[in-house]
Amino acid sequence: MQGVEMEKLLDYDNKQRPCLALLSRRTCNNVYRISLTSTRWKHVRSNVVEGDEVKPLKRKWNPKSEPCLPVQADHEQVSASAVPSSLSNLKLNQLQDLARTLGISQTAPKQALTSRLLDTLTHTNPLPPASRILSIDLGIRNLAYALLTPPLSLGSNPTVHAWNRVDLRTLSSGDHEGKYKDFTPPHLSTLALELVSKHLLPLQPSHVLIEKQRFRSGGGSAVLEWTVRVNSLESMLYAIFATLKRLGGFDGVVIPIDPRYVGPFLLGDEGEGVEKVENAGLKVLKKGSKENKRLKIDLVGGWMRDGKGVEFEGEGEVMRRAFLRRWLPRERKKKKMGKGDKDGERVGEVEEEEMIPKLDDVADCLLQGVAWLRWEENKRRLKEELGGQL
Repeated sequence: MQGVEMEKLLDYDNKQRPCLALLSRRTCNNVYRISLTSTRWKHVRSNVVEGDEVKPLKRKWNPKSEPCLPVQADHEQVSASAVPSSLSNLKLNQLQDLARTLGISQTAPKQALTSRLLDTLTHTNPLPPASRILSIDLGIRNLAYALLTPPLSLGSNPTVHAWNRVDLRTLSSGDHEGKYKDFTPPHLSTLALELVSKHLLPLQPSHVLIEKQRFRSGGGSAVLEWTVRVNSLESMLYAIFATLKRLGGFDGVVIPIDPRYVGPFLLGDEGEGVEKVENAGLKVLKKGSKENKRLKIDLVGGWMRDGKGVEFEGEGEVMRRAFLRRWLPRERKKKKMGKGDKDGERVGEVEEEEMIPKLDDVADCLLQGVAWLRWEENKRRLKEELGGQL
């Protein structure tokens, strides 16, 4: 084979295959590919050429041998001796259930999932009693946030001190119609700064939970313009908090929360305020479904009606009353408990609808904060149970 042809082959291989393994002489065109579970590439059999010289592999090729580049899931694998026996004895489905209770991804082989659990527990520290958790459900027209503090004692509930909804279109000082329509990056960044400086920072949060956004919804291939705006807002909030932290104006941490883990965790474990929630498990996992939204709204409404799950005070109590007054007529209608005072109910619904246009947004930010607090508590308990095994 001529030197020019060999260089072309090498250039093609480097572009098309991420991993090259040495084989033997005279087999430059003999390439075998076997798909790999985690990277979609398992092993590539070919030659590596330096100039016109073909350097053979020093050992025989074995189909069962490791690829020339180490394959890792999403972090380093831990040795078997480093894994506590209480975890190594669990089956994969048990490890997945454990990961769900900690709010981390369950998608991984057993060894990788065990390593992920250990890494999570290793970096877990107890929440200080004075922690202030700010949970944000992103949106342009319906951004909702809730400020919570951890339970004061074992068995008690977290307390909601502030719970509100903001329409970013009304934050512009030059907007006289109350419906700001310019969402180009220069103007949206101004609105994001107004939101942080006037609404979020005064709450003095120690932990800021931001709902993680995605570019596509419902499996669609198109990326909607409104979705791009919300994703831009998400990035701007991270940038603003990072800048404030660098300048000394913010001393907390910002944590992204995947909404896919919140609903199944709360609705799968608790039936408070939701009828037959255990039978709705499959529906809960269906992202964006109306049934999923209804179940989450009913869960929050049930907490308020029964006085369970969370406590409210200050501004949180004001929103609790507004939410409950709007949710109860729907609950009565659903259960067919009677007609009631239609005129009185309608007046109340109109007033609360102006304050809470969408119940699911304000419910989501509260559920996100409660779920994260429970995840942190579960991590602390599991770490204590494992004790010196970590």
